[in-house]
Amino acid sequence: QNWCFAACSHGRGWLYMLYRKSELKKHKYFLKSIHGLWILPIVIINLIVPLFNLFIYKLNDNDMVIDIEKIIFFFFPMFSVWTGVFVAEIFFSDKTKDVFFFYGNKKRFETTIVYFLCSLINALAVILLHFYCIDDFIGFLFKILSVAVFYYGLSMLVMFFSKSAPITIMVLLLYDLINTFVSSTEFFLLYENFKILTLKMFLTNYFSLIIVAAIFITVVFKKSSWYLTGKKCWKRRSCH
Repeated sequence: QNWCFAACSHGRGWLYMLYRKSELKKHKYFLKSIHGLWILPIVIINLIVPLFNLFIYKLNDNDMVIDIEKIIFFFFPMFSVWTGVFVAEIFFSDKTKDVFFFYGNKKRFETTIVYFLCSLINALAVILLHFYCIDDFIGFLFKILSVAVFYYGLSMLVMFFSKSAPITIMVLLLYDLINTFVSSTEFFLLYENFKILTLKMFLTNYFSLIIVAAIFITVVFKKSSWYLTGKKCWKRRSCH
């Protein structure tokens, strides 16, 4: 009992210090916890992809427009959730959930969504640089936005059940590859579509992705709240 009380007190004291830090310092701590993994999407989205797309466009002009859109479809949704996935592992992993079990359900969602939104805004800003080569520019932005939101919901769902960032990334990568090689205008989960976006197409194919993502997010964080409530009760009983 004394050991349990000491362990619980130490965990609460450590996390209390984290709570007292500014929001900027909290996020600095989370980024430090995942080492340099957060740098990869910045390098790929902000540097490698734009330069490569510019190169192949200059080389082949309009013949490469669909290939450029395919490259953006492949990299941008995946890397918009990359950092959030590794941060989410801190909350869901068996290795750290005992320390963060009372890091509230709302706070978990707010923390992961911050990394997603920052990455998404950055990705959309980089897409703006491709105005010279994408015909249906605004429509394409809405497509990427919808797919990225779906990737966030899917990543949180896989993370909740797998409790592993590498497994989550592998599942997303597999799904990404499936969409790269298989496309359909009938089945909304096969989202790669290079036609001009119409209202009907958006509602049928892409808004459906947002709805499914919202369901995934609700399921994950509702289940998380049930888990956290039970964990808190167990901790109180075991520490007295």
